[in-house]
Amino acid sequence: MADSAEAAYLFRHALLRDAAYDVQLPSDRARLHALAVGLTEDLFGGPPPTGELDAWGEVKHQPHPTDGIAAELAHHARGAGDMRQTQRLYLRRAAEHATISQRVEDAARLWLECAALCDAREKAETIRRAAEALLLAGNARQAEPLLEQALELAREAEDSGRQALAFGSLARACSQTGEIGKAEQAHRSALELHARSGNRRGEGVALGNLALLCYQSGRESEAIELYQQALEIFVEVGDTQLEAATLGNLAAMTNEAGLPAEAEAMYARALDILRAKGDRRFEGMLLGNLAVVYAATGRIEQAERTYVQALRIHRETGNRRFEAIVLGNLGVRYLETGRLQQSREAFETSIAALRELGSRLLEGAHLCSFTLCLLALNEPESARTQWRAGAAILREFGDSGELDRRITEMRNACTKAGIGAFE
Repeated sequence: MADSAEAAYLFRHALLRDAAYDVQLPSDRARLHALAVGLTEDLFGGPPPTGELDAWGEVKHQPHPTDGIAAELAHHARGAGDMRQTQRLYLRRAAEHATISQRVEDAARLWLECAALCDAREKAETIRRAAEALLLAGNARQAEPLLEQALELAREAEDSGRQALAFGSLARACSQTGEIGKAEQAHRSALELHARSGNRRGEGVALGNLALLCYQSGRESEAIELYQQALEIFVEVGDTQLEAATLGNLAAMTNEAGLPAEAEAMYARALDILRAKGDRRFEGMLLGNLAVVYAATGRIEQAERTYVQALRIHRETGNRRFEAIVLGNLGVRYLETGRLQQSREAFETSIAALRELGSRLLEGAHLCSFTLCLLALNEPESARTQWRAGAAILREFGDSGELDRRITEMRNACTKAGIGAFE
């Protein structure tokens, strides 16, 4: 009874609050919203920067104390009525903050709200950023029409730089949906636009993206050649972060080609660059990949230590998506070494995080791996439930190669457990 009384009190309190708001004159409400913006900015050391360009001509995000409440400040700016520029500023910052925090669905929504306040030139980029957030969540089919819209807006504005960026994002969306021919053409269009405008850094990015597509299409030698061209450009323009990223991609490819020693040397060079820059976030990502090399070459304890080191960095830097990925990899390691309860905990934490972040494709893959852990724990019904959920997600995204590999693993695990496969 006490609980019901408390609920009723809260309900009435909400009604009273809304009623009090509604009885204010529109001019008074607008003045109060503007006052809320001004007072909050004063409390947080003033308004945030409007954004300046980095060395490559792209808007550089500078963190500000108001970032965590930027969405609320955008709401107040909208209520003030005559603060459109302020509303756009805070929506952009809220979208940036959600992107950095890997809250991809929030990021996509906020970028699109921001786009509604932009001119055609800037609108192309904000819509592209919304689509990029959806791509991170694995929602390529939702991202693709947005990218087509961004591309058309950039064409109308005769902005070749934003056209190139939109082509690059569109190519990644098409790769996720299996439209490989369209993806390659979009990458080559981006490359041509960057080369024509003399944007060497953009040219290097497009070469790297095209290299990844070639690798995924089974054209390994072409992919390696393109990555090497991209690497030369990044060294030339002095972009050490992209140099390290390209080295990391080359290392992963080299390891897949059965050359772990060469891959390890590339990872070491990339890590030296990142540590000199103090880039802890990317260092953690590369350490996770280096752990894969250690595991593949039988250095299981070193692999586990490296995964734990990467996990610590991801937690330190707030990189929740890669924290979840590493936890999934640790779940596999624990399973392989018979630490079944630790494996279960790692998988459960990883899957919960991926679900919260909206990373559906990764969630599906980790659910399939969790199935193997549950079979080892002699929980076949739970394993069947997790398998069906994970396989359904992989089918939803059309990832047939990954699904085929997971089906083979599941069948082998079911045979070992003495039960029929989950067909």
